[in-house]
Order: sequence, then structure tokens, then C-alpha cells
Amino acid sequence: MQAAFQRLVPLLLLLALPAAVPAQFAYATNRGSIMITGYTAPEGVVIIPNTISGLPVTSIGNRAFGDCTNVTSVTIPGGITNIGQGTFYFCTG
Repeated sequence: MQAAFQRLVPLLLLLALPAAVPAQFAYATNRGSIMITGYTAPEGVVIIPNTISGLPVTSIGNRAFGDCTNVTSVTIPGGITNIGQGTFYFCTG
């Protein structure tokens, strides 16, 4: 029984992973695309996805990462065409 459970745990973690990616961002839909408006996950390394809910991520809003003092890096995909004012305001990490 315990061996079966140990094999099941990694599978459950993999299934949960895709749902966790969009959940770490607050966002708004704008004319068929996504604008990141905030970051809600534990801070550290941030990877902005190319799409959320099937829509392209094209912009990062004003102060979207404002006051995220423990963000250490942000990977921004090539589809981002606009980064708002103060997006990384007070990001000291």
C-alpha cells in the first residue's frame, strides 16, 4: 500500500503544476490578451508564461511586481509588448 502511494505522489504533483502557474499571477483580460497586474506567489524566481487560459500574455501592468522584495529574477517572454510604469518598484531582491 505504501509503495503504491509513493508512486502516486509524484503524479499528483505533476497534475497540480499547470494549475499553479496561472494562480501565481493576478491578471486581466484586455482585447483577447492578458495583462499581468500582480504577483501572488512566494517570491523568488519568476517565469512569466507565454499564455494564461489560452490567451497570450502581452503586457505587464503598472506596479505589477511592486514591493516584491524577495523576487530574485524575472523571465519575460518575447510576446510582452508593454511594461507599465513602476513595474518593479521597490523590488530590492
